[in-house]
Formats: sequence, C-alpha cells, structure tokens
Amino acid sequence: MLMVILRFIHIVLGVLWVGSVFAMTIVVAPGMKELGLPLDPLMRTLAHKKFPQMMMAFGGLTVLAGLALMWVLSRGNSAAFFDSPFGHTISLGGLCAILALVLGGSIQRPAMEKAGRIQADLKNNPPKGDDPRVAEVARLQARVVGVGKIVFALLLVAVTCMAIARYV
Repeated sequence: MLMVILRFIHIVLGVLWVGSVFAMTIVVAPGMKELGLPLDPLMRTLAHKKFPQMMMAFGGLTVLAGLALMWVLSRGNSAAFFDSPFGHTISLGGLCAILALVLGGSIQRPAMEKAGRIQADLKNNPPKGDDPRVAEVARLQARVVGVGKIVFALLLVAVTCMAIARYV
C-alpha cells in the first residue's frame, strides 16, 4: 500500500508540477509577450492565487515521494541499486528534479515576489518619467521566464529518466 501512495503522490503531483511549468514558461508568458500584453497582471493574479506556493508544494512533495520510492525500491541495498542502470537513470532524474526545485525556490519565486512588491509600489506611487522601478520589474520578469526555461528543461530530463529507467 505504501508503494501505491508514494507512486500516486509522485506521479500525480509531478504531472501537475511539470505541466504547470510547461504551460507558464513555454506557452503563457511567451504568448503574452508576443501579443504585447504585460506580464504584471498575470504575475499579480498568480501571486494572489498562491501559484508559486502551490508549485513549490507540488515540487517538494514530488521529490520527497521520489526519494522515498528510491529508498523502498533499494530494499536496504543502496549500493547495488544505485550501481544498476535503473538506479543510475532514476538518480539522474531525481537530481534534475531536485535542481529544478532549488532553482524555482531560490531564484524564480523570490524574483516573482520582489516584482510583485515593486508593482504594488508602482500602483500606489505611479512612476514619473524614467522610473528605475519599471526597468527593475522587467528585469525580474525576464529572470523568472529565463530560469523557468532551465527549470522546464531539467524537469523534462527528470520525466524522461522516470519514463525510460526500467528499459535501460
């Protein structure tokens, strides 16, 4: 029963995590930019809906369930498990997912939060002339999107590893 619960958490929350990162990074943000729409309202809405916190929770629980699955699958013989092609592939995928989680939590999320604070300040104190706050928001948004592409690439490698591990 433990394996069923861990696999459920790992797969379902992993799908939600990777799918959300894909949608936001590859479809929504570039689409808005292409249409000439500002990212500010979207970022405010996402922050209001606790989207960054949900993504961190999905990612964190996915990684924890994956680590628990590796522990259960190794059956106490981690040396043999991690020396196998299956273990190597799963480990690579896990490492990529952990790196994605760290980048999302240490770079993307703080940049989104800082941009949100500056945007709130801009709303309360409208810019006059060439306000550096506007450029700072644009820089932070570019960071969020750029790191998002790296996070998505890492998650794509992780998902690929999980999908092919038993066949290598």
